[in-house]
Amino acid sequence: FRHQALVEHRAPSGAGVLGLVNDPGLVSGVADADLILAIGTRLDDPTTGGFTLLPASTPLVHVHPGPHEIGRNRPVAVGLATTPPVFVDAVGQVTPDVARAGWCRRLRSSY
Repeated sequence: FRHQALVEHRAPSGAGVLGLVNDPGLVSGVADADLILAIGTRLDDPTTGGFTLLPASTPLVHVHPGPHEIGRNRPVAVGLATTPPVFVDAVGQVTPDVARAGWCRRLRSSY
């Protein structure tokens, strides 16, 4: 469903998926993030909580197959026009570094 199976949710860096109804712990984690990676989402009004979910000061990497969607509703640091499966295959599994392990554990515990 919506490419959610592309990322291993049991991985230490897995914390859930943002959508129409979000876990408060995950929302808090987004507010504390030093980078947001949005894969395949339009980042429209419903999926961003009325455009309030993603802090403007946090760099955004937006991956979407439609280049017209990238940066449409929020400025991006990096925009990649590709499909989610191609991007995930290219990047591979993400392992959190030691400095972020506690942050990942906190988000994972609310998931």
